[in-house]
Amino acid sequence: MDVEHEFVANHNGWAWGFKSFVLLSELCDRDKGYLINDLCVVEVKVSVRNGIKILEDQETGELIDFRGLGRVEKTFVPFLEEVCSSYPSLLECHKKRSRTFIQCAFTALGRLLRFLKTTKAKDMTHDACKRLQLLWEELETFKFDLVWLEPHVQSVLVMKKRAGRVDRLREDVEILENEIKRRRDVLAAAEVDLEAAKRDLAKAEEEFKKIDMDTELGYPLT
Repeated sequence: MDVEHEFVANHNGWAWGFKSFVLLSELCDRDKGYLINDLCVVEVKVSVRNGIKILEDQETGELIDFRGLGRVEKTFVPFLEEVCSSYPSLLECHKKRSRTFIQCAFTALGRLLRFLKTTKAKDMTHDACKRLQLLWEELETFKFDLVWLEPHVQSVLVMKKRAGRVDRLREDVEILENEIKRRRDVLAAAEVDLEAAKRDLAKAEEEFKKIDMDTELGYPLT
């Protein structure tokens, strides 16, 4: 039996996972194959979301106290003060957590805010988008109420795709403009040929008119 479960920390800081996923009677049924020689082997594979890895990349700058909640990177504080003043729920939602948890949570929030505040739209390369995605996934693990921020982050993440689409459309327009120019050149050359053909036709018609169409064809005699 293959089952999947995503670990989500609850208000106590842990999750118990599945309460049950197979009946005891079914587990003990030898025909099901779960028990072999009265032994049941359970294979577990654990994967950790990529965003967690950012926690290992802690800033090495000066740490200062943030509103008595914990010590965070000094450069994060102006950004944290700004958003916490606008969204007080950010301060309330983690008051019952441990000081270490709160410190990590606001460090993650500050890291994301600083990225958004110090990065220009023109700097959103593929690597920058990947970095922002990791920062966002890291922040999500701390269960802040981020309804106010998520739409903006998602719009920034698709900015590179929009820029790529604009570049492709610009290339298409350039190709079509070049094709129109080429065809105009071909048309101009054809118009020159047409005028020359008209002149030749007029000359040929003039010479043709000189022929007496009622004259007997006959044949030459020696």
